[in-house]
Amino acid sequence: MGLDVKYANLRSRIFLKRRFEEQFCIPLQQPVKQVESFMLWYEENVLKVDTSDIKIDRPIFLVGLPRSGTTMMQDLLCAHPQIAYITNIMHQFRKAPCAAEDLRKRLKLDFEGERYLRDSVKVSLGSPNEGHAFFIDWYGLDPYALEYVKHDLSDFPLEQIEQARDTMRKIIWCFKGKGVRFFNKNPGLTVYITLLKDMFPDAKIIHMVRDARKCANSMLKLFKHNQAQEIKVRDKLGLDRDRYFIPYPRVPKLVEYLEAYGPNDIRTTANIWNDTITMVAEQKDDVPFFYEVRFEDILADPQVEIKKILDFCELPEVEDQSTPFWQKIKKIGKVSHTNNYGNFEMVEEICKTYMKQYGYL
Repeated sequence: MGLDVKYANLRSRIFLKRRFEEQFCIPLQQPVKQVESFMLWYEENVLKVDTSDIKIDRPIFLVGLPRSGTTMMQDLLCAHPQIAYITNIMHQFRKAPCAAEDLRKRLKLDFEGERYLRDSVKVSLGSPNEGHAFFIDWYGLDPYALEYVKHDLSDFPLEQIEQARDTMRKIIWCFKGKGVRFFNKNPGLTVYITLLKDMFPDAKIIHMVRDARKCANSMLKLFKHNQAQEIKVRDKLGLDRDRYFIPYPRVPKLVEYLEAYGPNDIRTTANIWNDTITMVAEQKDDVPFFYEVRFEDILADPQVEIKKILDFCELPEVEDQSTPFWQKIKKIGKVSHTNNYGNFEMVEEICKTYMKQYGYL
């Protein structure tokens, strides 16, 4: 059964139907060269983007294992009026993000529909994106590589870091520039929080944790839907099925777990949960601006927990309760999909030490 989607207008339906149907966490095809060339020209000659007075001030990075509530928190924080973020259309047109965002608004191109993971999360051209392909472009990463690589700041030439900063300034420019804070949510960065700190010494890093039993089960669902969508899109585009994206953090033993159990096994995802939490525990004392919150605590008392997060980020509270920010808060915990979880005892055996530490056992 197809995903429900609403298009903003007929023009959007014509131009975006295929884009919605072929959504994926990393772009599987590059933009048409003529379109990209026009957008680069438009950004330079029409928009005349000038980021010289834009400062990257206390960027906010949200990390955590996939299926830990990070998307919920991303959508909420990105509704804050002082937050700038990568949008879905920017992710597709990474060389000209300002042109892409401006033309999206100017031409009223948009859709709204459930993302391919079928997890009650609505996406649109202007909704937040994790920005995987930006990081791939900036730092020359291979999204299909499964091995953990211990990076430090010296591994990246200064021009690569400055390229990332230039793009971040452009993203801030799209949100009216001055006084706006860059935000990014990316589960893949969870095992690299000290590297984030080294690249951005004043960065605010939020780590979300979820009960290992539910998180490990939900990661299996993530893998299933991710693989099905990638196969579908690759077939439509005539691409080879030679390799597939594994949506799990690159912990040091990932390859070992995949070889022993496969990607669709609770032992794999439980061990990934345990190893990722271990790596964060080993790094977090070296990160000066670090905040940790349990997904379950946000569900139990969203207003209290969100206020704590805003205080940590040094963001002002949003007083007007009619704003999108408050509408997101009111929707916390409301989903239309159902989950079928199991193998709790197996997860508990693998993850018991940290489950006890975080109050899950």
